[in-house]
Amino acid sequence: MYYKTNIFPLPEVISVYEIIRQTVWRCADEQNIIVLILDGSCSFAIANVSHSLSAGDMILIPAGQEYIRRPVNNTLCRMAYIHFKTADPIDHISKENYNNAINNLAKEYYDKRACITQIFLPQVTNIKKDFNEINERFQQLLRE
Repeated sequence: MYYKTNIFPLPEVISVYEIIRQTVWRCADEQNIIVLILDGSCSFAIANVSHSLSAGDMILIPAGQEYIRRPVNNTLCRMAYIHFKTADPIDHISKENYNNAINNLAKEYYDKRACITQIFLPQVTNIKKDFNEINERFQQLLRE
């Protein structure tokens, strides 16, 4: 799945916390959620699509979207949850529209130095390359 939303005004972070779980959880939250897998692995099922995640993976769950989180191989999973609000809803878009939007945004920005007003995201993102830096920033957020 792919999503788009306006970035102005900037999203408002509602809560940030870390949890360690080995249980099945079914929920539809009223806030948007980004879940960052810090250690271990788990599975998230969203709209009948299952995503196996491990340390360094991140998943976006739009407000109101039901999801099921399950442990993988009955192991613990340590996760960072970031709940946030956006002024406009996060909308589902097709992969084709996502690819076109990314290409058009890059062209607009580099050709015209246009102001980017929307962000386009895949549902699951692998951030293993920058994981340590992102995890440090998350830990800093928890201390604030």
